Order: sequence, then C-alpha cells, then structure tokens
Amino acid sequence: MIALTPFHGREAPIVLLNAMMGLPPVVVGLAVYLLLARSGPLGALSLLFAPPAMVIAQTILMTPIIAALTRQTIEDLWAEYPDELTAMNVGGLGRMATLIWDGRFSLVVAPLAGSDARRLRSAPSSSSSAATPTDLPGRRIYQRAHSALAAAVGCA
Repeated sequence: MIALTPFHGREAPIVLLNAMMGLPPVVVGLAVYLLLARSGPLGALSLLFAPPAMVIAQTILMTPIIAALTRQTIEDLWAEYPDELTAMNVGGLGRMATLIWDGRFSLVVAPLAGSDARRLRSAPSSSSSAATPTDLPGRRIYQRAHSALAAAVGCA
C-alpha cells in the first residue's frame, strides 16, 4: 500500500521503515527484556527465559528490512508499468497482484536479506540475543543489560 498509494504523509512511514533498519540489536534486546520482565507489561506471560523471547527480538530486527526492501521493489516496478496498468483499467488489487507476479524473483531477495541480516546482526557479543536473557543465568542478565544501557546513553 505504501508503495502504490499516494497519500498525505506518505514519507513518514517510509522514513520510519528505513530508520528502523538501523536499529541496534542491543536496543531491541533491551526493549524486549523490559516488555517481558516480570514487572513489564507482558511479564505475566513468563516468556523472559524462554526461546520465544529471542524469536520476538529477531522478528523485530527482521521486519523493517523485509518491509523496506519489498516496498522499494514494488515502487520501482510501479514506475515501469503505470501507463499500461492504467490503460487496462486494472484496479488496486490487480495492480498489486501484477507487480508481485512480475517482481517475484526480486521479492524473494527481501526475506533472504532479512534472515541474513538477522544472522549477521545476532552475534552474541553485541546483539539482541545477548540482551534477551534466553541463555544467561541469574545476575549476569542484569549486568549485561545495565552495561548495554549505560553504553547506549553514553555513561560508560
């Protein structure tokens, strides 16, 4: 929708998507930690020390990459075909289906790039997996979270 539909304020979601591609994995890990901690809003789910915490953090890291690459691919394809699709009186869903079909090989790259970026960005030394306590025992969790937060705000 963002790629094909001109609307007021269209640039804001595009800028937000592009900016979220640069989210530091440690920040995402800390945000997930704060959400899933016992005193956090989702603490009652008891997911903090479970593998779903890692999946949540990695999904947050992958989604903007996949969405931004998909939007750019569809937008580039739309720049090639507006006259043809308009002349054939193709509706919104038909346009989207045609562009997805025509760009199917290019669109395969987006999930692959997202999963590869997830793998590259999730090195245990500086990632959401280090701040998301799925494999850390006891107090080391708080020490890592505290030191990462201090480094993020420039206190360390």
